[in-house]
Amino acid sequence: MPRACAVCDHPERDSIDAAIVAGQSIRGIARRYNLSKDSVHRHAQNHIPETLRKAHAVKESARADELLERVERLISEAEELLSFGKDEKQAKAWASGISELRKCLELLARVTGELDERPTITLAMLPEWVEVRTLILGAIDGYPEVKGKVIDAIGSLAN
Repeated sequence: MPRACAVCDHPERDSIDAAIVAGQSIRGIARRYNLSKDSVHRHAQNHIPETLRKAHAVKESARADELLERVERLISEAEELLSFGKDEKQAKAWASGISELRKCLELLARVTGELDERPTITLAMLPEWVEVRTLILGAIDGYPEVKGKVIDAIGSLAN
């Protein structure tokens, strides 16, 4: 059964972790907290990256929640502008509300990952694929039955 980590069990673990993350010497930390240099080193290698990853994930999640709240407030304000323009029969305010609401909804879709604007790459258009296809078809030129099957298979990829 593996031994428990002496640093994880230490009453001042948070201070030790902070010292490790701050780049203080392993030997100095071990001396200060009455631990072996090896146990502090093992803790730094095996447990600090996981702790930092979890802390980073929590921080990113909080940042994402804050951004989402801000976008939702913008959407509410754009809806108010749209409603005002419609109720007061002010075409400029109404049009502005529509425009801002559209932009806010697009931003929300980007933030939540619902809008994917990455370019679509079609394999058949790549010059490298055209070259490979030509080489394959040329290599099986003397085998009409095989060539027909390969052409059908390549054609089915396009569909």
